[in-house]
Amino acid sequence: MNLRMYLAVPGCLILGIFALGIGIGLMIDPATCDNRPMDRGDLCVHGSRGSEQLVPHGATMRTQVSRVNPEILAKVSGHTYDDQVGHNRWYGPASVTAGVLFIAGAVWLGSVQLRTFLDRWEQHGSLRAPKTAQASPGQESRDESIDDALERFLVEQRSRQRVQDQPVDRVVEERDLPRGSR
Repeated sequence: MNLRMYLAVPGCLILGIFALGIGIGLMIDPATCDNRPMDRGDLCVHGSRGSEQLVPHGATMRTQVSRVNPEILAKVSGHTYDDQVGHNRWYGPASVTAGVLFIAGAVWLGSVQLRTFLDRWEQHGSLRAPKTAQASPGQESRDESIDDALERFLVEQRSRQRVQDQPVDRVVEERDLPRGSR
């Protein structure tokens, strides 16, 4: 696991709680714009990236402007009270669903990280990641500790000493050797 994965859990939790709070707030009172309550004559102007701005008596001004100059009406756009309530009635549950999914994802990812952490602790007795290089047959392991290397060296030395100390019973003649070793 890398640093990004460890930062993903708190990030998903924060986003999930935020989305859950916004969604529940919109479901309780859908007549809001920019987290402020709307009146019947207000206008809610939606900007980029989900921003909202409440224009008090904007719908009344919009109606008055449309009577004077209909071309300006196209420039003054926004949601009326009824439009904003309809918008928030579907946006609230969608936000709650997104919040629940973010929180569920954070819980799942946290459990995977915890399971990995406990497996490392159990296998190696430490939090270091295990080395993935496996020794092939005949090749020394790279994870070998100094004590293991010293023990193997001493065993090899003792076996060589025993071979050298054994008396030679007979002379090996060339005909006694296997065919491939001549």
